[in-house]
Amino acid sequence: MSDNKANRRVLGVILLTVFLDLVGFSIIFPLFPDMLEYYLAKEAQGGSLRALISQLESLSGMTGEKARIAATVLFGGLLGSLYSILQFISAPIWGTLSDQRGRRKILVITIAGTAISYLLWIVADSFWLLVSSRFLGGLMAGNLSVATAAVADVTDESNRSKGMGMIGAAFGIGFIFGPAMGALL
Repeated sequence: MSDNKANRRVLGVILLTVFLDLVGFSIIFPLFPDMLEYYLAKEAQGGSLRALISQLESLSGMTGEKARIAATVLFGGLLGSLYSILQFISAPIWGTLSDQRGRRKILVITIAGTAISYLLWIVADSFWLLVSSRFLGGLMAGNLSVATAAVADVTDESNRSKGMGMIGAAFGIGFIFGPAMGALL
C-alpha cells in the first residue's frame, strides 16, 4: 500500500473519530427533557437530582411551569457544560501525551474510553451513572486536538488546509446528525 493510500485511510479514521465525538456531544440535546423526567421518576423524594432541579427552578426566578421549563434548560446546560469543560481540560493533556507516545496510541485509548462512556450511558439507570458517563465522555473528547494534530501529520503542506477543512466538515456534520439522532430516539 502506498503512503498516499495509507494516509487517506488514516485520514478517514480520524474524520470518523471527530464525527463520532461531535455526535456523542450533541445527541443528548433533544433528550434533556425526557431524560430529566426519567431520572426524576426513578429517584426517591429528597434525592440529589430533585434538590438540583429545585435549585435550578429557584435560580431561574420564575414560578410554576415556566420555572420547570427553565430548570430543564439549565439542567441541559449543566450536562453539556460538564462535557465541554472536561474536553477543554483534557485536550492539552491528550495532546501532550500524543506528542510523547504517538497519536495512534492516544486515539485508540480515547476512542475506547468514548465507547465505554456510551455503554455507561446506555445502561445508566441512575442520574449519577449518567453524569459519570458524560464525565468520561468529556475527558475522552479532548482527543479532538490529537485528531487535528494527526491530520497535520498525515497531510503534506499542499494538502494541509484541505485536511483541516475536512476536520471542520466532520465537526459540522457531527453537530447536524447528533441532535437529529437524539430527536429520533
